[in-house]
Amino acid sequence: MTSRIPFTLIVVPATIVLLAGCGGGGGSPAAVSTASCMVGNWASDPQNIADQMVTALSALGTISATGTGTETAKIAATSLVYDDALEFSFDVAPSSGPAMQIVQDHTGRLTADWTIDADDVMTYANFDNADYQITSTTVIDGHSATSESNPPQSAAHNVPTTVTCSGDVMTMQPDDSPILTTWHRQG
Repeated sequence: MTSRIPFTLIVVPATIVLLAGCGGGGGSPAAVSTASCMVGNWASDPQNIADQMVTALSALGTISATGTGTETAKIAATSLVYDDALEFSFDVAPSSGPAMQIVQDHTGRLTADWTIDADDVMTYANFDNADYQITSTTVIDGHSATSESNPPQSAAHNVPTTVTCSGDVMTMQPDDSPILTTWHRQG
C-alpha cells in the first residue's frame, strides 16, 4: 500500500519556521514598520501548529495531534535563520480504511534573505535548507515505514508569506496555507 502524506504536513512546518515578530517599547511609540518589528529572536508554539493541522486535515477523518520541541527564528534586517527540533505526532482514524499513526521529526536549519512589500507580504531569496531533515514514520496495522527527506529548495523559496507584527507577537501565513504560525519574541 502506498501512503501519501499531504504536502501540508511536510512543507508547512518547514515554511513556518521561516517567519518572525516585532519589537515594542514603553509609552506610546510611533508606528513601527512590520519589517522593523520582525527583527529579533522568536519562538513558535508547536502545539498550536499541530492543532491547526488537525483542523486543516479533518477531511481525512478523526485526527488528534501533538506538537513538541522547539522552533526558533533569528531575524536580522535582511536575513533570517530558522532552527528546528520539532516532533509532530498524528493519530488518524479515517472514515474509511485502517487507523494510522504518523510521527514527523523536523530537525535542522533553514536560512534565507528576505524582503517585505508595502502589503506586508514577505518573500525569500538565497533560500538554503540543505541542513534541514524531515523523518516520517507511519504505522498502519502494526506495520511501520520510515522515510527521510530534505524538502525541495524551492518549497518555501517561492511562497509569499503574509506577516503581522506588533510588540512581542508576530504571525506568518504562507499563501494558500491554512496554517497561521504565531511567534513570540524571546529575550
